[in-house]
Amino acid sequence: MNELHTISPNDIRAMAAFRRAMLSPNAKYSSSYEIQRGWLSISEARKFSGLGEDFDFRESLMWLGELGFFDQKVTASIRHFRMTERGIQFLKDKSNEQGNDIEIDSARWTGTVDPVRVAQVLSIVSKMEDACEKIQNNFDRMQIFGLIIALRALLEIPEPPRQGVISLVRDPAFAHIVQVGTFFAAIAAALKA
Repeated sequence: MNELHTISPNDIRAMAAFRRAMLSPNAKYSSSYEIQRGWLSISEARKFSGLGEDFDFRESLMWLGELGFFDQKVTASIRHFRMTERGIQFLKDKSNEQGNDIEIDSARWTGTVDPVRVAQVLSIVSKMEDACEKIQNNFDRMQIFGLIIALRALLEIPEPPRQGVISLVRDPAFAHIVQVGTFFAAIAAALKA
């Protein structure tokens, strides 16, 4: 039995915010060749769009990337997004109209960790990735980013192993990075049965 999921208002808001960031003077007149080509990190997109730190749209952009509305790449352990022509056209067509949403299969979660907990953990992982972008030490940033990729991979399998996720987040190699350690504790708490 497949449930149908529509692109949510938050997903559309994320697309619009990203587009606003792309068209901002900060992006247009940036000295960065990548930014001028439309590639923005989440931190840059938040800053250029004016939404600030409270708006969490990393998960929306990753999901929209799966649907072909965004391209993604990782450079220096920082994930960058760029809106595709399909995304730009969808946003133009959508332009505040209701209805005619795209239907997609969202029966993505089954198994050991229930969907509500997976959503909580993915929200925390998204915040971890935000924190990771701010780490100045390349080695630490690469280590944390690798862990984030591993967590996402574990959470995206059909039966996410609760003990595997908890073991990964309790790895002592990451305990010295206080902010990330706080996120790990939150993940472990979210997965407790």
